[in-house]
Amino acid sequence: MENKETIVTLKNIEEKISKSGRHFFSVETEEQGKLTAFDKPIVDNLKKFIGKQVRIEMAENEQGFKNVRKFLGEVVEDKVRADYEASKGQDYEAARKLKDQSIYTSYAKDVFIASLGHIQEKANSEVLMTEAIALIKQAKDAFGQSEEEFLE
Repeated sequence: MENKETIVTLKNIEEKISKSGRHFFSVETEEQGKLTAFDKPIVDNLKKFIGKQVRIEMAENEQGFKNVRKFLGEVVEDKVRADYEASKGQDYEAARKLKDQSIYTSYAKDVFIASLGHIQEKANSEVLMTEAIALIKQAKDAFGQSEEEFLE
């Protein structure tokens, strides 16, 4: 019998007695059907997780009997993955909006830097810089709005 690691959802655990009088446990799972377990410490751990997914090590013999060999812990990755998937769309939209805002602000800045090359006097360049900053703030705010808000 080769041991293999698997994830199962525990449904029920019952103590039973074999025909020879040996005590064992019947472990019912959704994925593997009924498994047997002979080690009480393993079963005591499994009982804490009825209705939940756990990782176990099991072996199957030639007759098809499946035996729990080790309890490897509760499976929590699926909850983390589900939480991540649920928040992924929200994060993408916010990041996309921020990136668009940054791109358009950069375009506005580039236009004013190009305009600066045409002005030689220091006083005029300072005035242009002040105006550029004000217009960049305006562009940043405008591009941060939805298209409907922007067109109003």
